[in-house]
Amino acid sequence: MIRLQKCLIMITCVICLFTSLPLLGQSHESIIKSILAEEEDTSTTGEKSKETENLESGNVITGEEEDDSAPAADTPDQLALKMGIELYNSRLFDRAMEKFSSIKNNYPNSPYSDAASIWTSRIFMDRGKYNQALKELSGIPEKSGEYPASLFLKGNVFKGQGQRIQAIESFKTVAALFPEHELADDALLHTAELYLQEKQGTQSLDAVLKIIKYYGDRETIDDAYYWLGAILLRDPVHKDVESARKVFKIFLKRAGDPANRYFHNSPLTDRAARDLKQVESTYFQEE
Repeated sequence: MIRLQKCLIMITCVICLFTSLPLLGQSHESIIKSILAEEEDTSTTGEKSKETENLESGNVITGEEEDDSAPAADTPDQLALKMGIELYNSRLFDRAMEKFSSIKNNYPNSPYSDAASIWTSRIFMDRGKYNQALKELSGIPEKSGEYPASLFLKGNVFKGQGQRIQAIESFKTVAALFPEHELADDALLHTAELYLQEKQGTQSLDAVLKIIKYYGDRETIDDAYYWLGAILLRDPVHKDVESARKVFKIFLKRAGDPANRYFHNSPLTDRAARDLKQVESTYFQEE
């Protein structure tokens, strides 16, 4: 029990350190100024990491590099995981559950057991069985390579249950303890959106700026710029319509450049254009 308490205290300290101190020793205002002053590099396209694409597509990550040689034969538990993921993506959830359960029942020492738990929890979440999803995720140990994903999915479970504070804690833990993980920026984005719903603009701004400063090559970058503009436009503490205007202009300029694919294909483009129009018609009519 004492050891567990020490671990919890250490985790809390790490989260506070990562989420409370100014970025790179700077204030929010100075970071925003530096972002707006940076020369735009329209040749940067921003690519998803291969691990992120695998997570979204349902491909199994084995840690082996691709080569041109013939693929190695799957082990039975690995095959069951692959088939389960394919069935999940086809929305054949009952059949998928059978495959994932078979791994844990028939191969208790399988290296794919925790991955099976991740996918099983996703089925429970899709069916609205949040408590069962949490139980499944809680069985994944901290030493597992699936542990960061389990924390992220716990955040989604809490979010689905409307428990915003618990969701924020889970997402912040992912970003604080695993800043290089492919889900770290997604966790920060969820954190920013949840803080906005809680009317905590400062914390939301902090999360958004972390994405821009540290994860500029990931697919969340367009979301981060949009929410930065939205916070500067609407938050009563950080309201700065001139900076918001500049942010939306940067967003739309990048959205018009196919080389910036995350901006160019962003579903937030229309919202950014609408918000820019609102800013200019409300505050800059005399120009």
